[in-house]
Amino acid sequence: MKRNILITILIPVAILLGSWGVIGHQTVAKIAENNLNIRAKAAVKDLLPDESLTQISSWADQVRSQPEYRYTSSWHFLNLPDGLDYNSFTQTVKGLSGDNIYTAILKCGKTLSDPSSSRAQKVEALKFMVHLVGDAHQPMHISRAEDKGGNTIQVQFNGKGTNLHSLWDGKLLDAQGLTADEMATKFNKTNPAQILQWQKDPILKWLFESYQISSKLYAEVQSGSKLSEEYYTKHLPEVQLRLEQGGIRLAGILNEVLKNYKPEPKIKDDQKTTAENKSGSVKLKNTADVVNYMGKSVTITDVVSDYKVINNNLTLLNIGGRYPQQILTVALKGSKIKLNPEDLKGKRISVSGIPQLYKDKPEIEVSEPADIYLEQSK
Repeated sequence: MKRNILITILIPVAILLGSWGVIGHQTVAKIAENNLNIRAKAAVKDLLPDESLTQISSWADQVRSQPEYRYTSSWHFLNLPDGLDYNSFTQTVKGLSGDNIYTAILKCGKTLSDPSSSRAQKVEALKFMVHLVGDAHQPMHISRAEDKGGNTIQVQFNGKGTNLHSLWDGKLLDAQGLTADEMATKFNKTNPAQILQWQKDPILKWLFESYQISSKLYAEVQSGSKLSEEYYTKHLPEVQLRLEQGGIRLAGILNEVLKNYKPEPKIKDDQKTTAENKSGSVKLKNTADVVNYMGKSVTITDVVSDYKVINNNLTLLNIGGRYPQQILTVALKGSKIKLNPEDLKGKRISVSGIPQLYKDKPEIEVSEPADIYLEQSK
């Protein structure tokens, strides 16, 4: 009998409003962008060539009312009974039937890491992942069914009517008067050791943290409560922490699920000559931009920081920093290239090719003399 009652309590009730608001989700996404590794950055750029994580961070809320995406309504939250410890919480969540935020995040991660997933499937999964990790860190998304995640608990904040869910979605953030970029800069102050720990935490721990906070929030208010600046001051550190944790953990999960991502080939070498590749390439004057053009034909102009001769048929030129801090490595292969690397050190060169990742660093292979030349000093 007790088990049947629990199942009834856990029937999902759709959250009526968006999560963290647009600014909150953008802040989580911006913090994530700032903490992606080079491989994940390249994958995101390939999947979202004309958009950033920040720009698509609220997409999942925008489409959830459309007929073809209504099935995702339950992806944004968890409804649970009060008083669960961590072990009971994890067992309860894992035992739920139907989709919820936990199963949705796992599903998106599997799609992004699966080589057999189509490009369209990966793009959609990425958009959902960015949003749902933000939702997971909004405490009122891991809360109770009977009040629809705090939506039916009417309160006043600074003399204006709202509800507990909306208060935590955006009104506490709005009170700061900061943009997403400003909040991402202000909140993203975590040291490397803390970043490592947060990114090691399992998804269920993220959710349990939100559950613990929402339990405390429920205990503090009831319908009709009048909340003032004191409430804002008390809870702002928690809001900031959850946004920062959301961004750091989003970066961590994307770094993991995209570590083996391979862009769809844009150019087939056997179909285009070197001259055609060069003439149609994107011209970059800043080596740092190369991470945005993985798998695409580019011509890069920058200074050689140092070099290493491996053998008679392979010399490595490091650009944008000395090894191992270089941004780009140019691998000169074969016997056709007669340039003396010592003459190139500290000089500006132009190199054409298709950047690929080698040991998590962009590298361009060059075997034709026409694809590399020394720029004349002005």
